[in-house]
Amino acid sequence: MMPIFTELLPWPLLAIAQGIFLNSLTNLYRIISGGMEGEVRVWKIGKQTQVMEASMKEHRGRVWSIHVKKNNEHAVSASADGSCIIWDIKNFTRLIALFESTLFKQVLYHPEESQLLTTGSNRRVFVRNFLFK
Repeated sequence: MMPIFTELLPWPLLAIAQGIFLNSLTNLYRIISGGMEGEVRVWKIGKQTQVMEASMKEHRGRVWSIHVKKNNEHAVSASADGSCIIWDIKNFTRLIALFESTLFKQVLYHPEESQLLTTGSNRRVFVRNFLFK
């Protein structure tokens, strides 16, 4: 069950509570969550309401990490199933999926946003190059 927020959320919101990962979008009214079931959800948060805008099910394991691009158009999620997925969070679709034989624990966009940094159970940090606008 998602917590009820009664105020605007500060940016950046980064919280892990009850196995749910939250990462805010910069407009302060939407958050992205992922959890044990492998779904990535986009929530619209108001002063008195919380509405799920989309639920995207592509991962087969727990979602450990979500990071949103600065333009709020794309997000990347990392899962224990060995996949990282780049999402179009305006149209709520999968754009790219990366697979490795590791349990991904963290994924971040490089500050220039042309690379992904990933780490997992194999104790390695990978820099993944891609050009995607």
